Amino acid sequence: MREGSADWLEADYKVAYLKAVMRGGGCAIAGSHACGDHWGNPESVRANGALYEALAECPQVDASRLGLMGGGLGGALVWNSVLGPLAGRVKAIAVMQSVRRTDCPRRPQTRTP
Repeated sequence: MREGSADWLEADYKVAYLKAVMRGGGCAIAGSHACGDHWGNPESVRANGALYEALAECPQVDASRLGLMGGGLGGALVWNSVLGPLAGRVKAIAVMQSVRRTDCPRRPQTRTP
């Protein structure tokens, strides 16, 4: 992660991977930036819930098979969603990349003069 940048799914190699998953798995993937600031943002949890509800209402979608996927801070958003408003409704989740554990003590910050 670099200051001023984000790791969105629009990168060509990620799009190719997701398209292969959709072809091979007979599934569809919908995405959202969920308001941008995922870490602990209640608006992002609401946006994620709204996306889930919109997909569940589509007649072409089997709502009993809906899952969520999130990477990095989006992984934390997935956990916040399935432990909150979507509890018991999501069939499966995938959390990718590293998300900092909140129960680990922080290392002291050192500064160079």
